[in-house]
Amino acid sequence: MRIFSWFAFSILFSTLLLSCDARPKPNGKLLPIRLGDRFGFIDETGQKIVEPIYTDAGDVCEGLALVIENGEKFGFIDASTGREVIKPQFLSAWNFSENLAQVRIGKNIGYLDKTGDIVISARFEDGLRFSEGLAAVKEGGKWGYITPLGLYAIKPQFDMAWSFSQGLAWVKIGNQFGYIDKTGTLVISPRFDLAREFSDSLAAVNLNGKWGFINPDGTFRIPPTFEQCGSFSEGLAPVALKDSSGALKWGYANKSGKIVIPIEFEGAREFSEGYAAVKKQGKWGLIDKGGNEILAPRFDHIEPFKDGIARVHEGRRIGYINRAGKFIWEPTS
Repeated sequence: MRIFSWFAFSILFSTLLLSCDARPKPNGKLLPIRLGDRFGFIDETGQKIVEPIYTDAGDVCEGLALVIENGEKFGFIDASTGREVIKPQFLSAWNFSENLAQVRIGKNIGYLDKTGDIVISARFEDGLRFSEGLAAVKEGGKWGYITPLGLYAIKPQFDMAWSFSQGLAWVKIGNQFGYIDKTGTLVISPRFDLAREFSDSLAAVNLNGKWGFINPDGTFRIPPTFEQCGSFSEGLAPVALKDSSGALKWGYANKSGKIVIPIEFEGAREFSEGYAAVKKQGKWGLIDKGGNEILAPRFDHIEPFKDGIARVHEGRRIGYINRAGKFIWEPTS
């Protein structure tokens, strides 16, 4: 009888431990929310998964989400459980990309893996995310590129550098921008005043104060005629020209440079999942690729759709909407 009692007690005790540790299981991806001055996470149904205990929180990248504790320590939680998997301990950290994340230790940047181990020692003055197998890092005042083993694939030699996209990365040499391939060879000579990464097979570049778009061989697809622009996405790019009063107005161009959505907005963002945020009378709404209004302007900011959900801002308050414009989480602060 005594043996049975101890066995029953052990089962009961284990059950109590498990129930004390239980929390709702996420239905879909986690989304950061703000309640007061703290951040937590909900799932795609609006169910609260992680109580608001952090001073800041980021989006989920590769299964982990960045969290900040007490305003000064960075760590990560597992998006499938909501549990901390890398305890907040770093002075700064960035999202995971290709299974590695930059962290700041002292004055330098290193890289950790998803177990929390530092796999590339913190010896760089600065560093960007891994993209297409390489990461831009700064050492000795110059930028180069390393592999996931921490070895240089392209030695530090550039005044500025950016992540690879579609096989090319912009670099700055002196006062001009050009593009290199993954061997470090300059395939587009440095002759631009500003440059952005390739997106949708084109890159935005600035020449003599105007923006245009180049092909991967460096030739102009769209001559530099715009005052400002975004990047191409889903075949369209936001572009801006000055109206008769000198104010900037935005619309959308296709890859031939033709304006296919009239230049009439105060602001415009790239298309994502068929919708783009546009600004009218100080507020942001949504249009489709035909220029049709999907959501009337009402928010202070709308972030791009990801998996059918967009984050919206009303002052300090943040919420989430679906593609029908319905809230899955009302804006809170």
